Amino acid sequence: MEQNVEQQNIFRIITAVKKIIESIWFSFLVVVSLITYQQWLMGEDLFAPDANILLNQAIYYGLIYVAFHLNMRRFFPYIFSNLKGWWWKVPVFVILESLILFALAVAISVGAGKMEIRFAFALLDLTNLYHKKAVLGPWFLYTVLNLGYYFCWQAFQLLANLWVARRVTEDLRYELNTSQIQLNNTRSYQHLWFHLLDMGKELIFTNPQTAVKIINLIQYMLKHHGLQMEKMAWVTIWEEWLFMRLLILIARLKSGDVQVICEIDRSMLNAACMPLSLIVIIENMIRHGELGDKRFPAYVRITRSKKALVMSTENRIKAARIAEHFQIGLPNLEEKLAKYYRGEAEFKAWSDKNTFYTRLKMPIIE
Repeated sequence: MEQNVEQQNIFRIITAVKKIIESIWFSFLVVVSLITYQQWLMGEDLFAPDANILLNQAIYYGLIYVAFHLNMRRFFPYIFSNLKGWWWKVPVFVILESLILFALAVAISVGAGKMEIRFAFALLDLTNLYHKKAVLGPWFLYTVLNLGYYFCWQAFQLLANLWVARRVTEDLRYELNTSQIQLNNTRSYQHLWFHLLDMGKELIFTNPQTAVKIINLIQYMLKHHGLQMEKMAWVTIWEEWLFMRLLILIARLKSGDVQVICEIDRSMLNAACMPLSLIVIIENMIRHGELGDKRFPAYVRITRSKKALVMSTENRIKAARIAEHFQIGLPNLEEKLAKYYRGEAEFKAWSDKNTFYTRLKMPIIE
């Protein structure tokens, strides 16, 4: 559950970053940064070559901005859509675009009256730095920076898509796992109802009034707890505790006095847990435990241990059951816990002479 929330937060962050990067103002910022970096490397001012007129500056940098978008959305995707021949396509494109930007710079300078056209042809000789603001070098650098930004953007897109695909896969796996767990819960509840009805059936001929009370109580549990809890992937300790008390009440109706002492940290009642975590253990206790001796009452404890929730039980074993395999339902519980908590839950069941113990430790989920 906590992992799923964390994944959703990461997905929101990636989505937000993608929206920012794809926005117009961000691309404008990138273009300004690229041009600034270009001019800083070349030791030039952030202005169009030989253009002190605002209109010329707007025209030139507007063309630069359009070139950036064409690179990102048209030219580079087309070049790299087929990797065959990329080794010659990239340098040819960089050189052609650099020449075009260079020609635009020269054209604006000539149009603004800041350069005679005869000097423009002299600039094609890169050894002649007579007009260094319009030399080819800065525009070649700008195109290369465009290409570098494109690679960085594609790398981010790839990582984002891989993460999203992984998240979708994990969500599908989580949904499948939840469906399987709910199916197992339904089977476990059916197994529980069978044993509870069996307890009532034993009294039909010897004590029919008590049998009717037990059956009515089972009907109440089924209506107000079982049908809802069967559909839930998580339940609270409070719901498990209420169900446990009803189980103990049935045991008292059937067997008379039942000695069970509950020690519960009430701050844990709202914590979530796997359905039937406690109920299976209590049902096992009722079926196989000696609960009528006041000298040796059974104990049910629910406590906090650092960041973990701990459920533990202790009860005497019926003399007739000591030699029997009394843990039939508990291995299934352990298997379900491993799937639910992905190995983070621990369950132990052991006996000492004629006393049976269980201890269930799982992460606190609130």
